[in-house]
Amino acid sequence: MNFLRISALTLFLSLACMPAFSAGDFEVGQMSFSSTGWGKQNAMIPLTSLAQDYRFVVAVGEAAFTGEASGSPKLSRKTFIVEPMAADTLRFPVEIPGNFGQGTVDVGLYSVVDTLDRLLESQRFFSSQLKFNVEIPSGLKEFIPAGLQVPLFVARNSSFDNFLARIIAFLVHKGKSMEEIASICEADLWYVKTVATRLIDDGHLKLTPSGYKTDFAIIEEEQAKALVEPIRAAVDGLYSAIVGNLPAYDSTLKAMVTAGTLTDDPDDLFDGGSILYHKHPAILGLLIWNTLGRDFINDGQQFSIFASSDLCRASMGEYMHMVAGGDDLTGESFYHFMSDSRNEWFYCGRVSSVLPCDPNYEGTRERPINLLFGEDNPPLYFSYSVDLLRVPLSILMDGTSEHLVKLKKQVDQTFGSTDDNMLRHGTRYWCWNLVVTQLLDRLESERVLDKEGVGIYVLQRVDI
Repeated sequence: MNFLRISALTLFLSLACMPAFSAGDFEVGQMSFSSTGWGKQNAMIPLTSLAQDYRFVVAVGEAAFTGEASGSPKLSRKTFIVEPMAADTLRFPVEIPGNFGQGTVDVGLYSVVDTLDRLLESQRFFSSQLKFNVEIPSGLKEFIPAGLQVPLFVARNSSFDNFLARIIAFLVHKGKSMEEIASICEADLWYVKTVATRLIDDGHLKLTPSGYKTDFAIIEEEQAKALVEPIRAAVDGLYSAIVGNLPAYDSTLKAMVTAGTLTDDPDDLFDGGSILYHKHPAILGLLIWNTLGRDFINDGQQFSIFASSDLCRASMGEYMHMVAGGDDLTGESFYHFMSDSRNEWFYCGRVSSVLPCDPNYEGTRERPINLLFGEDNPPLYFSYSVDLLRVPLSILMDGTSEHLVKLKKQVDQTFGSTDDNMLRHGTRYWCWNLVVTQLLDRLESERVLDKEGVGIYVLQRVDI
C-alpha cells in the first residue's frame, strides 16, 4: 500500500542494484523498506554472520528533510544479538516525518562490544541511503503561502517537529475537516487522523460534537502583519527610554556603593546585587523579561511557559502559539521561570538553534532533564536580590509603561477581547518575544549592551 501517493512519482533509491558485500565478520544484502510513505516504516537488511561467536549489532536510522518545510530529523536505534554463522534479516523501525521537500533516510550498522558505549565511526560496517522528494501540493500553498512557525523549542516536540502537524492544526482552525485536509495535502486520510490524534493527546486539538477544534492560539498572517508597525513603534519607545535612563542608573549604582548597600565587586556572583554591573543579563533578564514581560504577558503575575515540560519536549500550555507567515514573524528569545519551596530562578536569553537533545528522550517523560545547553554554550549564572534591584530597576523602567500599555491594547484588539487564556496569553507571548528580539538586536548593534558568554543566563533569587 502506498501511504503517500505523491512520493511514488519522485522516489528513487541510491541503494538500488547494490550487490551483497562482505565486511569483516558480516555479509550484508540489499536494504529495503516496507514503505516510503509518512509514518513508521520498517527498514529490512539481510545480514549473514561470518563470525564464530555472538556479535552485537546496532542499527541507526535518520530520516530528514531539507529545503521548504523541512522540520527536524527523526532518529531511530535498535540493538540486535547476531548468532554465529547465521543468516537473518534485521528489521527495525524508521519514522518518516510528515514533511515536504528533499528527503533522505540514512541507515548505518555498527559492530559493538558494549551496547551502552558511544558509537564510533570505526565500528560502522554498513551504510546506505534512501532518497526521495515530496513536493508541497499547489492547493496547499493557497492556504499557507509563507510557512507556519512555532516557538523555537516547541519545534523539537514530537507534536510539531513535522510540518504536516502544523498544517492540520492550521486547517482545523480554518474550519476544514479531516477529509478536506487529506485532500488538500494529497495524503492518506488514516495518516492525517493519526497525526490529529497525537495533537489531541498532547492537548493541541480537541474533538467536539461539531468536529475538531484547535486549543491554542493561531496567529494568521494578516493579524501578524497588522502588528508589525505597532511592535516597531514599541521597540523604538522602549529603546529610547532605556538608553535615556542609563546615566541615572549608573550614578545610582555608584551612590549605592558609597552608601554601603551595594558591593563594588562585579565578579561576586553570589552577592545579589553584583548582577547590576552586568547590563546585558540585568536588562534582558531582570527588566525586559522578568518585569516588563511579566506585566505585558500576564498582567504582572509570574508565569512559566514550560511548567509541565522542559526544553527538549517543550509544551507551552496556554502560552503556545503558531504563526502563519515567514520566520521574520517569530522571536528568538525565551524566558523560563521555575520555583520550588525554597528557590526561584529563571533562564533567559536568545537562541537561534534548538538544543542537542537525546533522540530517544520522549521515552523518559516522567524524568524531566536539567536545562543544560551543552558544553559549547553553557548559561552564565547570576544571583539577584529583589531588595537591591528595586531602585535601579525602577529607574530603568521610567518611561516604558506607556509603550507596554499601548501595545498590549493593540494586541488584544487585534485578536479580540476574550477570557480565553489560551488566546490572550499565546498571542501576547508571541508579540512580546518579537519585541524582545528586535529590542535586543538594536541594543547590541548600537553597542549599548554587549552579551556575555553566548547570551544565555540563569538567574537565581537569593533573598527568599
